[in-house]
Amino acid sequence: MPFNILKLSSSVRNTNELPALTGIRGVAATGVLFAHINADLEDWSLMEKYLYAQAYVDLFFILSGFVISYVYMTKSEWAYAYVKKFYIARFARIYPLQLFSLTIALLILLSNVLTVENLPNAISHQALIKQVLLLNAMPVVTLNNTLIFTSWSVSIEWWLYILVFPILFTLKNIRKYLASPLIITLTMLSVVVFLHNLPDDVRFTRGWPAWIRGVSGFSVGWLIHYHYTKRTKFSVFCQKYCTLLVSGWMLTILILPQFTLQQPWVALVLSPFVLMGLCYDTSTASKLLSNKAIVFLGDISYSIYMLHPIVLIILTNIFPFLDLSDALVIILFTSLGVGLTLITSSISYNYIEKPGRNWLNRKLYKR
Repeated sequence: MPFNILKLSSSVRNTNELPALTGIRGVAATGVLFAHINADLEDWSLMEKYLYAQAYVDLFFILSGFVISYVYMTKSEWAYAYVKKFYIARFARIYPLQLFSLTIALLILLSNVLTVENLPNAISHQALIKQVLLLNAMPVVTLNNTLIFTSWSVSIEWWLYILVFPILFTLKNIRKYLASPLIITLTMLSVVVFLHNLPDDVRFTRGWPAWIRGVSGFSVGWLIHYHYTKRTKFSVFCQKYCTLLVSGWMLTILILPQFTLQQPWVALVLSPFVLMGLCYDTSTASKLLSNKAIVFLGDISYSIYMLHPIVLIILTNIFPFLDLSDALVIILFTSLGVGLTLITSSISYNYIEKPGRNWLNRKLYKR
């Protein structure tokens, strides 16, 4: 899930920011947006499907594992007061926009103004409860249809915070034995093989496949944080070849599907190396991703991720009624999809995300 916690609160940790990681989060969220625009155009037979979103989402899981460790692994013990702050901060970060986007999508559906395929199945009482509790992608209780189709990864990430990070925290004394670059690589390679061999009728964004992706990526991010804190040979290697690694990762995501017509899962193997390299500001790639405009995309990336499905639903209900050439539809749909998403995401970030987070933190910390 793409939201930025790299601008750290001094009450948690007073340290330097890592702007390139915020930047790559923005690039990944924008990549998801373009992939879904491409999918809509493909549904209208206006364009072949050549952009895929899933490798970006797995990067989010790895990045989240790293960042949570970066912020919270400094404490010596998992004390009650610290646990309380951790869960309040996570709740305040996720829920304001989660509930806002669910409410907007529900109002659109109930208005009967727009036609949205499969969404009626997402508004039963049971389905709504699962989405509010962020259970919609979890094993056993998974929900096939949701109001916001990208919310599956938010569901997984929330439960990674609740269930997985406390375990990883208690294992920090043995982390050095698990953080071998070989173990990191084999973990991601195993995920690639697993996803590549999933039966066609099994969704990789629901249930056990989604949970395995989340746990694997999050844990790898936790291991990468060890290399960052110890300045290991692995971190030095990734720093030295960062630009090459980032270029290879992007080319794999963008070019490989042109030949395979499938999700470029193999990019997951490169993702830990990319993240490790971007922790340092010496490479060309790090400097580019630290550009203010790209970092801004990272700041609003959670809103981009959660609101672009709503923007695209609205546009897909309007465009079939317009008498436009195919080329003009492609240009206008893409331009409006990107432009409206960035505008609404910027507004959401400033008037929903930040105020909601700050208000919840103030109210809940007092109790």
